[in-house]
Amino acid sequence: LREEKQAAKVLREEKPVEIALETAPKPTKKLTFKIQHELDTLPDKITEMEASISHLTSMLTDGDFYKRDPDAFVATSKELEKIKIKLSKAEERWLELSDLENKS
Repeated sequence: LREEKQAAKVLREEKPVEIALETAPKPTKKLTFKIQHELDTLPDKITEMEASISHLTSMLTDGDFYKRDPDAFVATSKELEKIKIKLSKAEERWLELSDLENKS
């Protein structure tokens, strides 16, 4: 009889803990203003970079461009590579931020 009372007491003590764990609110992470602003402005920046890439690519496809100004051709090629790298980083960052937004 004594063991049954102790077992019942233990069960009564454990129930509130289980209920408390189940009903505890899950913390939600809200994006900071800075991160939300970055997430909102990145699509426009990505669009601008894509337009720059398109423009520089069309310049480089001009057959006479290299003949007219080889130095400008090389500079344009380097600028195109820089923008492509920036675009890749911006797209990766946008994916990270949108993932954070979806998790919050």
